[in-house]
Amino acid sequence: MIPPRWSGSLNTSGFQVAFGIALTVLILWIWGLVMWNGLLPGNDDMMRLAQVRDLLAGQGWYDVDQSRFDTPAGGAMHWSRLPDILIGGLILILTPFLGAETAEFAALAFWPRLFLAGTLTAIAVALHRLGVGRAGIAAGLVAFMVSHAVVQFQPGRIDHHGLELMLVLAACAALCAPQRGWKTGLFVAGCVSLMLTVAIESLPYAAGLILFCGLLWSVFGAREASMIKGLGAGLAGFSILAYLLDAPGIGAARAACDAFGNVHASALILGGLGLLALGTAGDRLRDWRARLAVGTGLGVAASLSALAVEPSCLGSPYSGVDAAIMEGWMTSVTEARSLPKLVETSPAFAFAAFGFGLAALAGAVFSFKGAAERQRSVLIGLMGLTVIALLVMAWQVRAVVFVHGFAAIGVGFVAHYLILNLVSQTGTARIAAFAGLIALSPTTWQTAGTYLETKPTEVEKGASKRSECRSAEAMARLQALPPSRVFTPIDLGPAVLIHTDHTIFAAPYHRNPGAIGRTLDVFESDPATARKLLQAAGADYLYVCNGLGELALYARRSPDGLAATLLAGDAPSWLEGAGETDANAGPRLLRIRHDAIVGTNIP
Repeated sequence: MIPPRWSGSLNTSGFQVAFGIALTVLILWIWGLVMWNGLLPGNDDMMRLAQVRDLLAGQGWYDVDQSRFDTPAGGAMHWSRLPDILIGGLILILTPFLGAETAEFAALAFWPRLFLAGTLTAIAVALHRLGVGRAGIAAGLVAFMVSHAVVQFQPGRIDHHGLELMLVLAACAALCAPQRGWKTGLFVAGCVSLMLTVAIESLPYAAGLILFCGLLWSVFGAREASMIKGLGAGLAGFSILAYLLDAPGIGAARAACDAFGNVHASALILGGLGLLALGTAGDRLRDWRARLAVGTGLGVAASLSALAVEPSCLGSPYSGVDAAIMEGWMTSVTEARSLPKLVETSPAFAFAAFGFGLAALAGAVFSFKGAAERQRSVLIGLMGLTVIALLVMAWQVRAVVFVHGFAAIGVGFVAHYLILNLVSQTGTARIAAFAGLIALSPTTWQTAGTYLETKPTEVEKGASKRSECRSAEAMARLQALPPSRVFTPIDLGPAVLIHTDHTIFAAPYHRNPGAIGRTLDVFESDPATARKLLQAAGADYLYVCNGLGELALYARRSPDGLAATLLAGDAPSWLEGAGETDANAGPRLLRIRHDAIVGTNIP
């Protein structure tokens, strides 16, 4: 893959790349702002907004529990304050100019686009540092923009996934530098620490980045010693800052596996100090085998220290949730589906998501032999991160954002050479290059996947009904009521939380298994038992949406339960209509009678 002499015309300056990205993001932001209806895409975005509002209203920095989330666990949440302060800060800056309501709207529309700009910049910088020209950089950026990962940057998507991806790709771009020094290591350490404090789901990629840096030092020795020192000092220092400054602060709440806790901080501090020592005194290890052995020993020691702090963190983050609750809840959580479940329920998406990731990985492997030595070392790290992300995605499909983020860099690298062959070769070589470009396009896999479409499940069929239940009209009817306690399906809780002043009983968060279990019991119990459970909880209203996939799942599991009764249009007499409702479709707001409970079945 030796480029022809004229290939220099395909190269580009950093200014051109930055200008092109800025223009693209500006157009996308304006278009998204014009077209956006103001509704937040997912439950996590709504809960994030609730957290931001609480912070701006004076809730304590280290207190991230949701006060209007009535659960046996007390509304416990495990989220970072870092996204809150960034979004809240933007709202505060814009409020004097736009007013509070418009400032919030603008922040929710603009914030994801800011992450998109950072992500595209990271992809472009990584490819530019790998010697990829204009055409290859454009191919990588376009591949990302049409991949499933870009969904995380639509207006209103203020959850942490976009921030995580930007940080991990920024670290990748730093490691693509021709000369890596202590600043490179320090920058990667900062990205790793921020990723982990924002969400512990980025742990596999943080570990992959640290492992890659360690392998670079093991192979190249003194050439990477400065980078390793910066990485070690940064991991130790930044992890301490995250531990002290981010929620939940110092205390018993740090004894957690599902958020940045004692187990993760101890491993990063010990491992960071060890890397600092290796970078300082590692020149005594002349042989790569010795460096690899010492580095492996350090990794094992850091891992053992983490296990000593909290051995249970080796298990599933859902290990504390009852199996029956998991079965009744996780079935309706789209992003938590495993590969077998994804193939069963959404084969088209599974084909497109995994197909594009595997194609980019195969392209990187194919181009490895013709790459320069410096490019090879970076390709190994990129391929390793892609494999990690694919394995995580096989467990839970939420990792698709990372798979396609890594894949975009791989596509840009391979496309550079394919485009050169396309314009410089003839015959079979040109056809092969064109076929390769087609195979590396996410749209190819998305289009091919449509032929695998099957009948949609209750979850997919209920998506439009979920939007209808979250509509401004439905929420206005709820908001018109005095502050009350509203019982909803799990999937509707966060919407009620952010659009009204009511208290909710359910939301899709694993730290509240009691709330999830109570919701399952209410909707799957017979109407008489459901009434007793609702009155025991102190609920004033029941808010449901006929056609919602979650209710259909409950009805299928319990044909005689309350959910099945409501879906049949037969509300029991102890539920009184509140406002205009359609018994067969759309939102239903029902007041729960609080008269005496009798021991017989209630019609």
